[in-house]
Amino acid sequence: MDKDKLESFIKSSGLKYKQNQNSWIFDCPKCGKSDKLYIRKKDGLSICWYCASSDNKLGKPEYALAELLRTSIKIVKESLYGDFNYNFSEASIKIEIKDWGETKASMEVDTSNLPLVEFPYYICKPDSEEFKPAFEYLLNDRGINRDLIDFYDIRYDTKHSRIVFPMYIDGLLVGWTDRYIHDTSYKDQYGEIRKVPKSYLNFNKGKCLLFQDKLEGQNHAILCEGPIDCIKTHLCGGGVASFGKNVSDDQLLILINKGIRKIYLGLDLDAFKSTQKIVEFLSFYDVELYLLKPPSHREDLGDCTLEEVYEQFKKAPKISRANIFYEEEA
Repeated sequence: MDKDKLESFIKSSGLKYKQNQNSWIFDCPKCGKSDKLYIRKKDGLSICWYCASSDNKLGKPEYALAELLRTSIKIVKESLYGDFNYNFSEASIKIEIKDWGETKASMEVDTSNLPLVEFPYYICKPDSEEFKPAFEYLLNDRGINRDLIDFYDIRYDTKHSRIVFPMYIDGLLVGWTDRYIHDTSYKDQYGEIRKVPKSYLNFNKGKCLLFQDKLEGQNHAILCEGPIDCIKTHLCGGGVASFGKNVSDDQLLILINKGIRKIYLGLDLDAFKSTQKIVEFLSFYDVELYLLKPPSHREDLGDCTLEEVYEQFKKAPKISRANIFYEEEA
């Protein structure tokens, strides 16, 4: 591949792109995802980080450029190679994603739309007398003691009776999620059953993971759905929460960018499709995947004691694309 000819072709093509040290970066014409299609400068190999889950290989530049320009592959090949019929070997095409060689900065998650916020006056700290209802709920109903409350900087919304879990990125507060401490169902004055939402959040959850700042120095992470599940992994270390079953690509990239090399999936047992999607996405990175399930007598990790989660963590089975849902032997 003539690197200069490739560069000249891209710059004169009229295509909109970004670039870093290693690659030109485009919006993918197939999946429509922004900044996901990369064409590597040194050899022209291309990949869409979203579409890649379907074929596990890198492509020739003429295919990506023809899609981008909505023209024929033949025209692009003539421009790139002239009369010389350039061929990739099968070995060069089927390079694993972990060998792509992108810099960490090129895969950073854009959090510019997460403005910094401050707690309102009615959200109090654990040392406040007004925190007492929160402490009773956390200790008696959830098995979370004062040490854990302090470690995870849990607050209490006295106005709405909600436990508050702050969302920090690099030590800066960008929002919080919460949990209602009372029964979420009640009868109104007419005898009708009403529901109170169990939780709210006030930030873009797809761009961050709860407790992600606590991953520094860890080589593993435990991906959970909610804050209570996450706190129950405390003895294991590395617990983060995705705020639900639907885990975004950016949330997974946060783990990759932080150097995590072992990821334990602690989503609820009914999250089959989400787990499959996560395994597919992460199979192209140099990480080991494990399935962290609650013991049979517990519904989810949040119902467990810290010790029960730790025991499950120690024997969590390794999983892959070929073996996602591991069943323990009787």
